[in-house]
Amino acid sequence: MSDQHDGFEYQDRFYPWSISDMGKDLVLIDRICGMSLSEFYEVADDALQADRAPVLLALVATSIRAGNPSWNVERIVRLVMDMSLSDLHIVGLEEGPPNPTVAEEPPASEPSRSPSNGSSPPSTPPEPSNSETFFAAPV
Repeated sequence: MSDQHDGFEYQDRFYPWSISDMGKDLVLIDRICGMSLSEFYEVADDALQADRAPVLLALVATSIRAGNPSWNVERIVRLVMDMSLSDLHIVGLEEGPPNPTVAEEPPASEPSRSPSNGSSPPSTPPEPSNSETFFAAPV
């Protein structure tokens, strides 16, 4: 379908590889891989490990979420867990496993804004909580 982007086709629809720091993507990564975000990025960046099934499924899930922003996490998890990898057609990966781009990240050259209270903003975003109650949801 698209020769310009890396991604995959599923059920006649193209999804570019996508991952963000949105809550839905963080929950999808945790549910499917059981990894922290930093551990996930480490594994996803390692060419020898990036094609591990849980990592690939998490990338598929976050890409499907980007293409269907109104879908809830449970719907995406069910879809991904029930799909067969043979139903996916990977596009544009002649050089190796997927290397997704992080969506919605401001450019590094953009000046940072100070909070209205005059204090300086934190240099790094807070690490997501690994507390089990944070992700607790009735199933």
